[in-house]
This record gives sequence, structure tokens and C-alpha cells, in this order.
Amino acid sequence: MSIGVHGAWNFTQGYVFGAAVSGGNFGPSLARSIAHTDANVWLSGGGFGPEASLPALLVCTAVGLVALWLAKRAGRFGNENPAA
Repeated sequence: MSIGVHGAWNFTQGYVFGAAVSGGNFGPSLARSIAHTDANVWLSGGGFGPEASLPALLVCTAVGLVALWLAKRAGRFGNENPAA
């Protein structure tokens, strides 16, 4: 799941929005996104792209916490059901 989400994140960021992905350019995209030079690096991710920004960190942390909560609720942690 994590590999699929990461791939979708990079595809959307690079090919759909035209933003830098890990500091690189994916080429043609549906939209063009350029970080303003006067924008704070913590907000825009700077030259590395949006994935290096604080908003991306917050979104990914929230998604990870929800995934952990759902796994806990479903009893999917390895030490919860030793008989299975």
C-alpha cells in the first residue's frame, strides 16, 4: 500500500501538477507549478518540491496515523492475536 501511495503521490505531483519531484522535473504535465522565490522553503519545499514542505509532512503524518488506527481497530498488529 505504501509503495502505491508513494507512486500515486509522485505521479500526481509531477505529471498532473508539474511540480518538482524529489528535486527533479518529470517533463510535460497537465498544469505547471513553480515555487515562488519569495515563498518560505518550509511552506513550498523550495527546489526539492512540495514533498519537502511542512504541509506535506502534516498530511502524510495524518494519513499514517489514520492507517495505524484502522489497523489497530481491525486487530492487524502482529502481537495482538498470537493464535492466528
